[in-house]
Amino acid sequence: MSNKKIGKTFIFTIVFIIALSIIGFLIYSLSDKKNIPTSKDTKYDDSKTINLAINNLKKDGSKAEIITKVKTSDKVFALTFKGLSDTNTNTKILDLVSKHNAKATFFVPGIRAAEDSAFIKKVNSKGLNIGSNTLNGSKHMEKYSSEELVKDFIKTNSIIKNLTKKEPTSLLCNSTKYTDKLLRAAYEAGNKKIVDSTHVLNYQSFKSYDQVLNYVKKIKKGSIITIKVDGVLDEMEYETPTKEEKPAIDKKPDIEVDKEIETLTESERLLNTVKWLLQAIEEVNYKTVFVEDLKSYIDKGSDFKLTKLEVKTMDYYLDYILKQRLSLEKNYFEKSKGNTNTNTNNSKGISTNTKKETDNNTYTKEELDALRQKNNNKKAKESHTIHTTERALGFSFYGISYKEVLDHVISTLDNLNAKGTFFVTERDILNNKDELIKISEKGHEIGISLMESSSKDYYSTLKTILTMQRDIKDITGQNAVLVRYPYEVKISDDVLEAISSAGCTVIWSDLAVASSKLSKDASIDEVINNIFHAGNLFTHRGYVIYYRMDYYSNPKLIGDIVKNITENRINNVAYPNDPKGSAYSVKTLTDLMKSDKVYNYPLEPNDIIPSVRNAIYPGHLENLSDKDKFNFIKDRYIGNPDISNHRTLPGFTDDELALIDTTGVATDDKVLFLTFDDWSSDKPINQLLYVLDKHNVDATFFIRTNYMQNNPNILRAIAESGHDVGSHTDNHLPFALSREQRDENDTSGLYFSLTDDDVQKRKEDLLISYNKLQAVVGDVTINGKPALTKILRPPTLAMSRIGMESIFDMGFSHIVSGDFSTHDYEDSDPNVLADKIINGMLKSSGDVQKIQNGSILVMHMSDGNKYISNEPNITAKALDIAIPILKAQGYRFSKLSDYVSE
Repeated sequence: MSNKKIGKTFIFTIVFIIALSIIGFLIYSLSDKKNIPTSKDTKYDDSKTINLAINNLKKDGSKAEIITKVKTSDKVFALTFKGLSDTNTNTKILDLVSKHNAKATFFVPGIRAAEDSAFIKKVNSKGLNIGSNTLNGSKHMEKYSSEELVKDFIKTNSIIKNLTKKEPTSLLCNSTKYTDKLLRAAYEAGNKKIVDSTHVLNYQSFKSYDQVLNYVKKIKKGSIITIKVDGVLDEMEYETPTKEEKPAIDKKPDIEVDKEIETLTESERLLNTVKWLLQAIEEVNYKTVFVEDLKSYIDKGSDFKLTKLEVKTMDYYLDYILKQRLSLEKNYFEKSKGNTNTNTNNSKGISTNTKKETDNNTYTKEELDALRQKNNNKKAKESHTIHTTERALGFSFYGISYKEVLDHVISTLDNLNAKGTFFVTERDILNNKDELIKISEKGHEIGISLMESSSKDYYSTLKTILTMQRDIKDITGQNAVLVRYPYEVKISDDVLEAISSAGCTVIWSDLAVASSKLSKDASIDEVINNIFHAGNLFTHRGYVIYYRMDYYSNPKLIGDIVKNITENRINNVAYPNDPKGSAYSVKTLTDLMKSDKVYNYPLEPNDIIPSVRNAIYPGHLENLSDKDKFNFIKDRYIGNPDISNHRTLPGFTDDELALIDTTGVATDDKVLFLTFDDWSSDKPINQLLYVLDKHNVDATFFIRTNYMQNNPNILRAIAESGHDVGSHTDNHLPFALSREQRDENDTSGLYFSLTDDDVQKRKEDLLISYNKLQAVVGDVTINGKPALTKILRPPTLAMSRIGMESIFDMGFSHIVSGDFSTHDYEDSDPNVLADKIINGMLKSSGDVQKIQNGSILVMHMSDGNKYISNEPNITAKALDIAIPILKAQGYRFSKLSDYVSE
């Protein structure tokens, strides 16, 4: 081969090798960066979330809470790491944290987290917390615009959530002033808490273990220690170096004094700092806690100020208070029996007097898995109201460590003959055994209050509950089966499965007494006026009221509120002349849930009576001619004497009007039909039910359902008391239109037929109303007949032909107005109303209208005047007067369904 050819071949070979190298490098680079988010990465596309947050910034809103050091007598530090080093160093730091059983929060930059995703997942798997250190660990972010802040924070949160499947809520910025603008942006981005470190350390902070030990001894309890994982400290992070004291003679042999510290790499020095710090914390008998939980260690009564925080479920003060007295981690508690103090030796052999730890490892993974299998993947049920028709409700309490408040509450409950459920934390079990015993001996119930940080997954939650159940059983003899958190949270399916596996139920509340709208120095009137209003005048059957005993500053206030609510919102629900037969009692939550009056809500479809289930739907008249439709209507409509012509019944011919019922009576028999419209609170309905039962009278209740779902218990109580239930629509839409706004039962105007759109809206409304009713009473029968009828009471009694056709097309059997509209909602004196019922009432024409055989009396179950009083409901009292007199006149009373058959 010639030299020329050899040269060409050599050059070609070199070029080929270089090309392959470039291609290989590109492939490696692309694969190595596959986890780094880009603007086009759909996995991290947060544009909608960002836009929503930016729009929210234009409104007044809440700000993130600043977490800083706390005043506490507990020997605790919050340990955090910020930033990320190389993977090898990160892993070794995590190994040290795990070795020392430390609790720590790793604040990581979003981009670096995506690059080292395996490490982030490993931190998460260890049960440690992960927070945001912004997208790139940037400094001086107070200079960013609000929009820039939101974008940065949300993108970081999205990366962390994608890796951990958990929403990060805490944030730690580098060398940044926490301005109102930044706090506001952080809150809208989902970072409800921002950490302000007390001490920041890095690889340069110490040269020996003695320096670290000396440093740790001087740190105040409740401080936040942050280790900066990458880089040196800057001006805002730097503090005066600790002077080295004389080395301890009995230094642990495994703690090295590195005389050549300056020769070590940054990584090696950083690992020494982490190792020495963890060992020193152990030597001084301190514990590390998650920074997110630090406020749970605040000493009672300490003067602590924090940035305002407003959350839907809790508020600025309440967020502070709810963390103030929460439980410690489980493995730091003593057993429930035995000596609370044991002599132990520290690493130097010096005797110390420390509290005995709870054995948190008595339940093996195999045992927990066995309970999981036995539970068969069921999730614990969460309830606010206890669905029962029993005339009873429940009080629940939290914060038993506030002994003066607790003593006053227990004394108040004793005086009221009321029982409560007290939710306790692990810390309460440790520190307040006498209080637990006192609560139990007074006949009250003990429930379990979990803490988010110690119940993150199935195993930690189940261990916590089982240990608390065991300790509560040992102390009080009670089996604790009710669970909640001090504040309302979104519980994961994993945790709900653990709660179910322990045989427990989650019970929240209908009404929480603590409120962000009030200061901790609020008066009793301010509290009562805040939690009760015109639409919420009285308590309900099955109602749960939640009292935080750790919120208000006045130690007598909670007990006084208990007394006030009982006297003004519970006791006067009873009929005043005979409270024994209608009074509500206050029971423990478990007693309420064990009652035979408890029912499932909403009912399962298979539990609903077949003839009732889904009986209302469009199309029942679709195959009928106009003539057949009219014949169907005229036999199933009971009208009203004032609705009898073209002005009030549009759509009918003269001949048809002559055949339509305008008498409003259901029979010629000497029988009366009491009917009640609309909806109300417990006081009017409970008193009506009492009076009807007292006189052995059955009635028909037409329910307006748009607010009914807020109190289904009283509706079911109506049905279980033997009365008919019918629909009065959902939104009270009339079936004939008027150009003027008219009062209830005003038939003096000119009415028009519905349009096609009007018909469609009303059909949808009827379906909604019936479905709501069947979900509550669809399984109730009275003497073998369903309590839920397909009889409709039209709103305002207004009607038209097309209105009737739309009602019957949906499957309703009858439309019933009635001849005797009492206008009871206008009366303020029950004697006047009773006289109208007995002797008749004067009409605008000057005639006196009286009841007659088959009369259908139209009344209401309204609250009347929207204020609290001990006076009876006007309609109930009037009937209590009138019924005996009418019976003496030979009348008897019946339900409409007894005379109006389907």
